[in-house]
Amino acid sequence: MQVYIKVLSMEDMAVLFVVMWRNWFRRNRIVHRMPDIDLCDVAVWSKAFVSNYRKANEVARKTNYVAHYLAKMAFCLSEDCFWIEDFPSCVRGYLQKDHPGCL
Repeated sequence: MQVYIKVLSMEDMAVLFVVMWRNWFRRNRIVHRMPDIDLCDVAVWSKAFVSNYRKANEVARKTNYVAHYLAKMAFCLSEDCFWIEDFPSCVRGYLQKDHPGCL
């Protein structure tokens, strides 16, 4: 595996892993007697998946500061928490970035 890591770019590695996942998914469809996925489409689908995933994450991070901050905050919490009809005061500044003039 280390040989491939040195040769492939990060983008190509991402596509390779998605191809492997897609083939696993395809195999499961066959095992469970579901319609097969065209093998020729796996590489094309995988490249599109990686591209769309990167675009979605880029847009989401730039336009949804609150969700990004809460996701980062979740790594520091030792127990589950949730808010109903309210939000943690620490996201007020991020909420104003997402929706200027709302507060």
